[in-house]
Amino acid sequence: MLKVIGLIVYVIAGLVGLILVATRVFVPGLILLGSGFVSGTLFLGFGEIVRLLDVISKK
Repeated sequence: MLKVIGLIVYVIAGLVGLILVATRVFVPGLILLGSGFVSGTLFLGFGEIVRLLDVISKK
């Protein structure tokens, strides 16, 4: 589930950030792109950690 949320964050932040940059609202658009990348990466990382811990606990 966390991986799906991470991918959704990537897509939404990327689209909205690119739309803002295309409409010449540069600073908020770049901030949104950067923060979307960081938060999406954190969600994907936490999802992978949870998956690995689940595999370890089932051994």
